[in-house]
Parts: sequence; C-alpha cells; structure tokens
Amino acid sequence: MFKESKIIDKINEIVILNDVITYKRESKLIINNKEIDINPLLWFIDELNECIWLKDEMWDNYFIKLKKLSFEKIDINIAINSVKGKYCIGFFDNQLSVVNIKNFTLNFKLSTEIQSFKESFFLSEVLIISTEDIIQCFSILNKQMIWSLDINKLESKEITVVFSSILGILNNSLFISCNKNNSILSVDINTGKIQNKWREIPGININSQIEGIIPNTESFVLDKEQSKLIGAFHKYYLEIDLKSNEISYVDVSEELSKYDIIFIKQSNDISFTKDHLYLTAMIEQYENDTKFTYDCIFLLNRNTLKIDWIYKFKEASLGTHKPKLSGNKLYQLDNNNTLHVFEKVIK
Repeated sequence: MFKESKIIDKINEIVILNDVITYKRESKLIINNKEIDINPLLWFIDELNECIWLKDEMWDNYFIKLKKLSFEKIDINIAINSVKGKYCIGFFDNQLSVVNIKNFTLNFKLSTEIQSFKESFFLSEVLIISTEDIIQCFSILNKQMIWSLDINKLESKEITVVFSSILGILNNSLFISCNKNNSILSVDINTGKIQNKWREIPGININSQIEGIIPNTESFVLDKEQSKLIGAFHKYYLEIDLKSNEISYVDVSEELSKYDIIFIKQSNDISFTKDHLYLTAMIEQYENDTKFTYDCIFLLNRNTLKIDWIYKFKEASLGTHKPKLSGNKLYQLDNNNTLHVFEKVIK
C-alpha cells in the first residue's frame, strides 16, 4: 500500500501539514527544502490557519504561513500549543489571557489562580483549559468561567482519579484520559457534569499486571465520523462506541505473530483513517542477532483486524516517534534522526 520514496537524514524534529515538510537540522529550520533563519526550540502546527507557531532559542515568538513561506515576529508571549481558530492563550501583564490572533489583542484575562496549564481547547466561543487536577470552561463572549471540575473530588474507595490528557470534544461531550487509574471520562461541556466513565473490561490481561481494566487510556483517539474512541496497545484493539457507551476489545496477537510482532507500542495521538490505524510495534530479533530490538510500522485494518501493510526497520529503532499521515504520504522518523517518506501506491 506504501513504498519508500525518500530518506532525509540529520533531522532533529519534524512537523507536517498538507505535505509541507518542516524540520530542524543542525539548529536550522527547513521548510520544503527552504532554509528559514530561525532556530526553533518549541513549535506547534495550526491546521485551521495553515501555519506554524514557534519559539526560538531567545524565547521570541513567531508564526510562519506555510503557503507563502512568510514568517512574522509576535511581540507578546503566547502559549504556542494553545492556538485554535481565532484565539490562543498568551500573557498580558504576566497573567494568562485569551488573545485574538488576528491582531494579537487582549480578549480577557483568566483567573490569577491559573499560572500554567497542560492543555487547552477552543470550541467556537468556548475555551476548555486544564491544569494538573482541574478542568475549567470559559465563555469567550461573556468573558467568564462557566464551570470548574476538580478531578480530585471524583475519588472513591474503588478508584483514585488522576487527570492525564484531553482526548477530544464531540457533541458537547469532553473526553478525558485518566491513565494512571486506567479510566476515561466524558464530561458535559455545558455543565461540567460527568456523563460516563469507562474502566472495566472483563477478560483483558497484559502480563498479569493489568487485568480487567483499560490498559492504556492515552492510546485512544477520537473518531468523530464514527462516534468512537479507538486505540491499540500491546496485543489488543480497543473501541468505545459513544452511541451505545459500550466498550469492547479484540486480541489480535495471532495476526501480530504472523509478522513476528511482539507487541504494539504505546503511543498517543495516532494517525488513522476510516479503515486503518497507523501503528508502531516491536518485532522479534533475527537468529544470532546482537541488536537489542527491531521496530516496524504497520497498518491495522479496522474492519478485518488484519495487517494490510508492514515495513520493518533494520538499521534503527523508532523509540517514541510515531507515523504521521499527510495526504498520500506517510512519514516516520527513527532514532538515528532519519526521516523515511513513504508514498501511497495507487492500484
């Protein structure tokens, strides 16, 4: 389904949007083979505005328009991972604030109690922001907080809830990963009330360490078109049907063994289509081989749960790098800082 078409070496980091490849090489920023005179330390892709937001080694802020390959310096300090549509979060008078990105003007200041945050979501005129244990929802139009949810107060005798990450928003429901306690929560975005909680999966077992519960909640991604949370971890394909609220899993170890796969690697924000999950895995060593591990990328068919395509890396492992799908190309960075570009084969 894919064939390797290009290899680019000496790459430190990479971001991809609409087949525009942006990467860092030896303290230089390269966009589609054009060198930009910025040394990025942090960067974030803004798909809605088709640009990249970044901070350089001097902690200055920039945004780069990918179509025009033009970049502009921003005078205020923004949280580059917060940009979404019309708004972002930035600092005004050393206080976290909601900022209009059209002209980088102040919309309103957040509570002084919020000194930092883990994640943020802008949904139309609503802001969802999370700290270590508290999730808050703000109306941008009314410039005030709508509700606040203290995750610590959800503790019970059976489970201690610890926030990990936001998986996404669908139909006014906010989906939260609480990985340390193997739970996923759905929260009403209008009221902040808990709608559902998923944790138990009878029969699932990973090396006798995780039994009867979700093995890794951060491995889930939100499929809005099919109204499902889907994921894969170790030897299981997992699925939560958000219409029926049923959770299910399939042991795919027999299929994995056909390709010498030991286990599916842990990963968040995985690429997927309506038919496939794009995954990485550790594979068995070759006979008399001194190399510690080998890795691969593969396409798991969501309908048949069969592997439709696989590529094994013999020169380097993949570490925590995950495959990125953009258009008809698939990109994979390895631990030797080499980018492998695969092009879809049209039959």
